[in-house]
Amino acid sequence: MRDFEEEDAITVAQLEAGVRCKWSWSWLKLDSKSNVKGVEYVFPLSQFFKKIDKPGHARCSLCCKEIHYSTKGSHALLAHCKTEKHTQKVVGIMTTRSILVSTTQGQSQQGPSMPGPSQQSSSMPGPSQQSSSMPGPEQMRERVKVPVPLFERVANAEALVLGTIAEHSLPLSVAPVIVELAQTLARDKPALTGMKLSRTAASYKMGLGHTFSERTYERIRSTPFSINLDESTSNSNKKVLSILVCYFNQELKHVVVEHLCSIEVLKGTAQYLETALVTFFNDHNIPFANLISMMMDSCNVMRGSKSGLETRIRGTHCQNLLDVDGDSCHHIHNAAKQFAAPFGHHLEQLFSDLHTDHQWASDQSKYLRSVSLWAFRERTHNGLWHIGGCRLMMWGSALAECCRHTRCSTMDSLARQTRPSTKKSYRRSTRTIVLVSGQRPGSTISTRISPKKE
Repeated sequence: MRDFEEEDAITVAQLEAGVRCKWSWSWLKLDSKSNVKGVEYVFPLSQFFKKIDKPGHARCSLCCKEIHYSTKGSHALLAHCKTEKHTQKVVGIMTTRSILVSTTQGQSQQGPSMPGPSQQSSSMPGPSQQSSSMPGPEQMRERVKVPVPLFERVANAEALVLGTIAEHSLPLSVAPVIVELAQTLARDKPALTGMKLSRTAASYKMGLGHTFSERTYERIRSTPFSINLDESTSNSNKKVLSILVCYFNQELKHVVVEHLCSIEVLKGTAQYLETALVTFFNDHNIPFANLISMMMDSCNVMRGSKSGLETRIRGTHCQNLLDVDGDSCHHIHNAAKQFAAPFGHHLEQLFSDLHTDHQWASDQSKYLRSVSLWAFRERTHNGLWHIGGCRLMMWGSALAECCRHTRCSTMDSLARQTRPSTKKSYRRSTRTIVLVSGQRPGSTISTRISPKKE
């Protein structure tokens, strides 16, 4: 049945139209007294009774019983509080700890579950504390503290264990191990509360990091390898040289890339980086003869022709070190940055809009890929530019074909935003788009991408 609150006074008044003693919300402010082991406690009726959608009846939430009050009014509620069943429930409340109380007391303080006379106001607050606490079912659960039997608490603990096993796909054979571990940890509750063990901390404390590192060191002592290193700053504002190693794994039969080390350096100069790298190789007996190449960015510290790190290593420690140039990603980034500089942020915004339009449309993404490949194969004579030694395919032809096939809304919105107000500005806007697309003025592509006239 539905429980009514004081906000439903109009609905309750209509429900109680034919009742002799109609329901009054002031009844819930009355107090009932109960004696628990020689200690008298005072409870407001609002702690136990709720008005239900049945004329002349209320329900005791503690006893789960409907009380008929149509003839006696509030006296029927007070008389129920003096019954033996209700009194036993109250005694059970005051002498049995519930799950909620155990949780809150474990976080705040430790003490006996049965409150004494001095704990009367904190265990069962009176009417003065009712308005300041949380209303609703949580208030009833916290104040009344309905006792939870032991078998239900055991069933709840078993459900938590089984749920953890199912969530993490663990074998059922670990169930007794988890139970025994929980029982052992529960003996020292303060230590259990303060224990924090993350994945990284667990790996470090079990020595897995040391084991994996030694395994990598052992393999590259007898196998040719190359390294990829870069200098960065940690969260504690310390300069760190991070090194990745690439080698052929004889067990897996393919090339693997693993983290070799992260070395803290005082300064990010070539001299300090050389000292740190040589010291690391000597401490772990890694021969420089197995080092094939070093992949780095193209800054002067790393690849300077006179005093860069690669020049120092090649001249002193590894004369057979191959020159594989700098990181290709940096070259592509620098070339794209120089190419997009004249367009400001409009080019980046265009590709952001394209990504937004295509990220959830698999069919349009498929069309865009197929059209881009077609444009690369069929229009290489006017769709490729040479910038900084990198061959970059212009996106104008592919973009126009994609808009024609998929009716992409991005170019339409771009045309509306860049629509000129005069004929002169219209020609300038058209010429700009033609230059971006890599086509000659008057070609088909310029007609498609050009802003439409009103």
